[in-house]
Amino acid sequence: MSPSEYTSMYFCKESNKLVGTNNFLAWRKRTNLPLQENELLEHIKGNITILAKEQTQALAKYNKDETRAQRILIESIKDSLIPYVSKLETSKEIYDKLVDLFSVSTVGEVISLQNELYKMKISKEGIALCFMKISEMRDQLQELGEVMSDREMTTIVLNALPEDWGNFTSSIYVKKEATPQVKCGLYAR
Repeated sequence: MSPSEYTSMYFCKESNKLVGTNNFLAWRKRTNLPLQENELLEHIKGNITILAKEQTQALAKYNKDETRAQRILIESIKDSLIPYVSKLETSKEIYDKLVDLFSVSTVGEVISLQNELYKMKISKEGIALCFMKISEMRDQLQELGEVMSDREMTTIVLNALPEDWGNFTSSIYVKKEATPQVKCGLYAR
């Protein structure tokens, strides 16, 4: 299977597509891999130059690679986001627009992300999905220079647990180093 066939198949799953700020970091990582695999990252960075003496062949290769980079980006986003990028002409413009739209960057967004993290509760979707969301939000905050300590993460995880985990959470709160116990206890359940 060629890298482009894999990319098309992978991004057919709706859950792998960019939806918004909540899955932006995961989307960026997932999208950069096929771009790198296909040697197309330089296109989204805008670092491609074509030498005059090799212009015809280089231009043909550039156009082909540019189309592949755009296809990877377009296939990796929800249909509802297409209008935001439909009039853009290069993969760099498309990528930069998506980064501008969904990358968390203002103080207000950081505070909002922190509040959402502290209010996180395990829902019907299950504990694994909740932990993935917590990890993703932590990564977004780290990217913005807001590093969370293990103790803060432990508190967030414990607060997200349902009330019927009360005995477990109480036992963790009384221990000095909670993080290893949290991991072991959660995996045991």
